[in-house]
Amino acid sequence: MAKSGYYASLDRDELFAVIRRNGLMLRRVPRPRKTPALCLAAVQSVGRALGYVPQVLRTPEVCFAAVRQDGAALKYVPRDLITPGLCISAVQTSPGADVRVSVKLRSWDMYFAAVRLNGFMFLQFPDDSRTRETYPAAVQQNGLALKFIPVQHITRELCAAAVQHNGWALEFVPEALKSPDICRAAVQQDPYSLMFVPESLRAAYARLACFPGKRGFFETAPAAPVAPDVSLASVQKKGWSLANVPEELKSPDLCL
Repeated sequence: MAKSGYYASLDRDELFAVIRRNGLMLRRVPRPRKTPALCLAAVQSVGRALGYVPQVLRTPEVCFAAVRQDGAALKYVPRDLITPGLCISAVQTSPGADVRVSVKLRSWDMYFAAVRLNGFMFLQFPDDSRTRETYPAAVQQNGLALKFIPVQHITRELCAAAVQHNGWALEFVPEALKSPDICRAAVQQDPYSLMFVPESLRAAYARLACFPGKRGFFETAPAAPVAPDVSLASVQKKGWSLANVPEELKSPDLCL
């Protein structure tokens, strides 16, 4: 039996069960059996199944369901049904969907929705859409986006948000902004960011993170006094790091 014949032989419930499992199987369904309800079920399962929905059945409801499931389905939406709201929904599920949005429908809300899902998306924005409001959202989503922010727009707050998300972002923090607080936050988030801490501060944070029984970067880190709050932060993040806390700092509260 031909594949299309197989789908033609299924009863309604069986057909819906197949489509809900994999909406892309809509391509095998004979045109007479492609009802509005079946098409809706298909795009709710796999947004890109919209490409197999007959043009006459690509209604606003079906298109919105498809884009909400997968922003890439935007390319199958009839041009006259593409609205700003639909574009925002598309980039919320698939940041790259913005390249399929016509320039006249692009909005700041759409760009902001994209950058909240992928911090590097602001690199695809037109220059006049790269505002100071998008930069915090970018580094909060991916701290390494700090690398691509113009230095004149990098603030202490941006640096703090970046290293809290990814300590490695300390590499891109201007030297003048590498304060003790920002360096501490970076090393707490990613111990290997210690290599980007200024020499004058490095010893103070060398034992902020501990790797017992593991050969690695910190075996050669300089020994230095460890502050009680540093030890507490390390133990709260990795309980087993208690093994590397100096005996004189192992208080009942810390052990608890």
